[in-house]
Amino acid sequence: MNIGHSGKHKVSKLLFNQLFVKVEEPIMKKGKMDRRMKGHYYFDFYVEFSVLDRLKFDEVRRWCYATFGPSSELAIWFYYPSEERANWCWIVDDYRCKLLFKSSKEYNWFQLKYT
Repeated sequence: MNIGHSGKHKVSKLLFNQLFVKVEEPIMKKGKMDRRMKGHYYFDFYVEFSVLDRLKFDEVRRWCYATFGPSSELAIWFYYPSEERANWCWIVDDYRCKLLFKSSKEYNWFQLKYT
């Protein structure tokens, strides 16, 4: 296999880093929900973690559980009666690990702790 300058098997630096380099800092994308996102009708804020940093996502999810109480994945969250729904939930799939917060109250608690 030739990985030289021939162009046949070039591996992009970004892909190489994603596959083989240990992530030191968590890659988090934070923001306000919009209409393109699942759960936008019920939640106002999100924090999205890189799939490369699932351990950090799990740490933050455990903190949310301890701080705001039990919750569930978004797909299950919808089945609870509205008065029993938690103010936060999460989405995990092959492409993202995302926490969803119902209001600025929960989101601000997160920001105080992790930023």
